[in-house]
Amino acid sequence: MIYRYVAIFIALATTLAGLQVPGFIHQYEQRAEAHLAEVSANLSGFQRIADRRHGGSIEALIAHHARSTDATFRDEADVIGSMVDRRNTFQRQIEGLSGSLYGQVAFLAGQADRELVSETVDGYRWVITLDRESLICGGIALVIGLGLSDGARLLLLALFRRTRAAST
Repeated sequence: MIYRYVAIFIALATTLAGLQVPGFIHQYEQRAEAHLAEVSANLSGFQRIADRRHGGSIEALIAHHARSTDATFRDEADVIGSMVDRRNTFQRQIEGLSGSLYGQVAFLAGQADRELVSETVDGYRWVITLDRESLICGGIALVIGLGLSDGARLLLLALFRRTRAAST
């Protein structure tokens, strides 16, 4: 009897968790887009200088700063370079999320930016949308949750039977 209630709880919890997947992906993508817009705005002045002085190459501008005899300009090369790296990171994240739901989940599972994931988790707002993608994720999570629950139950029963047989 208790197993039945536990199974219902697991089914409900995994379904609700699965329903959150598309919402999490959407919120992650929104954060990546916001960060990309911010870093792009911060780089825009440097890009204008690169356009005027270095044929549009921000890498050439960075190299010019790095070769400078002025320590301030050399330090700026590192700052500009890290901003370019950050912009590229956010662009890669957005591009990685451009495919199907399954591609997005796979991308986040293997190539998500840890800082961005942490930020998304910290600011995450639970949503329950009943669109096709959410229902698919919820259904998959339900099947996985119940499968794990049944597997754990069978394992515990087998261990209990073995312990009981050994004690008699």
